[in-house]
Amino acid sequence: MALVQTKIANCRTASIRRTPWIPMLEEDVVGEKKRGEYIQIDTSEICYDWEDRKFYRTRHPKGWIHEGVIEYGGDNA
Repeated sequence: MALVQTKIANCRTASIRRTPWIPMLEEDVVGEKKRGEYIQIDTSEICYDWEDRKFYRTRHPKGWIHEGVIEYGGDNA
């Protein structure tokens, strides 16, 4: 487990999703974070949705967050 503290950026509100690989379900969003708030991601757990967008596992709330809404360079930094 490689937990990293990241900041929400590039959006007003970021949704934490339960199952990003399944098209939007009614109860799919398990939490939200506003721009500027911090969230811990596990960089060793990655998944992709049906449009091949990358998501990282989050700790609190437990779910997945899209890489485009956080300030994390990962392998590209």
